[in-house]
Amino acid sequence: MADSYADVQQSFQRCITKQGFLHRFYDIFMQSHPDVPSLFRNTDFNEQIKLLRHGLSSALMFAGGTNVGKSVLKRIGETHGRHRMNVDPTLYPYWIDSLVVAVRETDPRCDEKLQGRWREALTIATDHIRSVH
Repeated sequence: MADSYADVQQSFQRCITKQGFLHRFYDIFMQSHPDVPSLFRNTDFNEQIKLLRHGLSSALMFAGGTNVGKSVLKRIGETHGRHRMNVDPTLYPYWIDSLVVAVRETDPRCDEKLQGRWREALTIATDHIRSVH
């Protein structure tokens, strides 16, 4: 039986109910690498937060083996790929690190093991996004 990442899904639900979680992620991410801020120069962050929430949910579903997540991640890979936004794939580890920091700050149940599980699930998702790049 495939790993459903239920523990990460539950952590995500705890985080997403806290106001400011996704904004905090962007604060951390923007400071994680000098190339990141320019990617968001003309971004409507209210819309971006909605996209991120949906993307994270899909990434976790994909890591858990669902086809729903796979189709969304394919689309994300296409929009972030070299023919559209051309996001440098080397920035994905900074994205993961920033998200894990935001989770650690937000989820009172987050420990080292859960942080590792988040990293594992997000790496599965970002590896798929990179494959579409």
